Amino acid sequence: MALFAGREQAHASVFCDADIAALASVDAAPATNPRMKPRLAFVLESNAPGSLSGDVVVLTQNAAYDVNFSNVAAAKSASSSLGVTKPILVAFPKPLAVEFAWVDEIGMDGAAQHSCPTDPFGGPGGNDAGEAVSLPPVYSMSGFQIVPATFKMNLPVPDCKEAYSAARMVDWGSQETEYFDTSAGLHTAATVRVFLGSDGKVLDAHVLHSSGSAIVDDAAIEKSANATYSPAIFRCAPIVGTVTIEVTYEIKH
Repeated sequence: MALFAGREQAHASVFCDADIAALASVDAAPATNPRMKPRLAFVLESNAPGSLSGDVVVLTQNAAYDVNFSNVAAAKSASSSLGVTKPILVAFPKPLAVEFAWVDEIGMDGAAQHSCPTDPFGGPGGNDAGEAVSLPPVYSMSGFQIVPATFKMNLPVPDCKEAYSAARMVDWGSQETEYFDTSAGLHTAATVRVFLGSDGKVLDAHVLHSSGSAIVDDAAIEKSANATYSPAIFRCAPIVGTVTIEVTYEIKH
């Protein structure tokens, strides 16, 4: 089994206390109870370490399923202050081609669960699969929750051509910016992640990878926040989304 990390996902974001960070199909050995045969796995990333309870919606091409989980531990990430869960295994009675999944409701540390804006994560059959993260075989991993998927509804065929299209920048605006006082010149870049509402308006922007200069980082955030964007589209409806931008500054002598 391998979990696939999304390229542009807003993991542990302004949209939700926790988001799906990785998703994969599972090639499991035969089970005594076919309804408890794990066929899907996902990892959650939360804004802080803690205990997570909630609901994930899973979509195939023509049906939706609910996956309810409770008291899943999100341990502190080794590289940040975020929380990361072990893979949660999802049981289906038969193989299904999962295309998208998202956190529908979430609660942390016993708090009441709240709804999250739809932020679909492309699964093994979707269009957001990125770098593969290798894991040991399923049955060598102990302490993993196995939760059943419950059929929710059949889905109509969408009118739009693509089930999902990512948010994108439409207009960066003026290329000019304030002068950075440096006698040695300047050639540096900052990577900014912009969070957009379903109307395409900027909800938040922060530095994902710093340029090494606070002044440059602040300028990159300001420019990114003032650019114009079009929202992500999911099953023909505008939804929340993210855009990751590398902002390069250079002074030529």
